[in-house]
Amino acid sequence: MLKNLQSPQLKEKIIKELALLKGEEVTVAYAQTAEKTYLIGKTVGQIAANRGVSVPEALTDLMAITDLKALVFYRNINLNLVINSLASDRALIASNSASLAESKQIIKHERFFNTFPKFLEIAAAGNLKLETAIQKLTSVPAQKFNFPNRGLIKDGYVADLILLKDAKISSVFVNGRLVVKDGQLQNVSAGKILRRI
Repeated sequence: MLKNLQSPQLKEKIIKELALLKGEEVTVAYAQTAEKTYLIGKTVGQIAANRGVSVPEALTDLMAITDLKALVFYRNINLNLVINSLASDRALIASNSASLAESKQIIKHERFFNTFPKFLEIAAAGNLKLETAIQKLTSVPAQKFNFPNRGLIKDGYVADLILLKDAKISSVFVNGRLVVKDGQLQNVSAGKILRRI
């Protein structure tokens, strides 16, 4: 992509394709290099105004000056469409947040920490049964990605459990260890990276 941005012809084509981009809808949440942290919190529209260029040019400039190592939030989601899609049998639920080291130089969207509770909240408000919603978070992905001994409450299975009280998460057990008690983190790291078999 960086090579494409260095080509005047390709860059011009990219800029034309981005003609409808609204600068206020794209916000820089993270820039990997320390000298670029001044960009964090700025919209592409603000960057365009500061540089005296169009919004599409500002986005391509942002891509180039950060070497494609920036995270942006793009507010272009049709929530009604998302809610309807989540109920589909073909929909799996996952977080799309980046896995980044803890840093004060980042804007965190709730997707970083609240994806699954938010899904349960959406399910409860809609026409999706709680049992079906929980299956979408547990047994369905475990089967789809071939994670044996996970996703069900069953003898010999890994004990990852969430206890709900008044529709709120009360306690969480990861690998059999209590990591959330009465809604509070317990400073226990019990999880591990799972690899598809």
